Amino acid sequence: MFSAGWGQELGDLLTAARPPHPGLDDDGTLYTRMDATGLFTPLERVEVGHVHRTDRARLVGSIASMSFVGVLPEAERADLLGRADALLREHGVGAVALAMKTTVRTARRR
Repeated sequence: MFSAGWGQELGDLLTAARPPHPGLDDDGTLYTRMDATGLFTPLERVEVGHVHRTDRARLVGSIASMSFVGVLPEAERADLLGRADALLREHGVGAVALAMKTTVRTARRR
């Protein structure tokens, strides 16, 4: 998820809190299953890289905006965000440039 030294820890923290998601937990059969329906053109995948410049507070805000975080009960959400913030502070994260990858999957209805 994140490539910085502290990134694995943060990624593990978020992954543990995230429920299963077909776009993130694809077992390699997504394309086959889509094709098997006959309802869509073959699924295409494009990856676009970019750099996201941010700081610790905004990164925690970005985590807070993730849908699986937003639907957590208030106490769990506050705990997760507090642990993320503490981890970033522990590693001295201030201003940071994150190498990001956006994956876009498209198909057209037949």
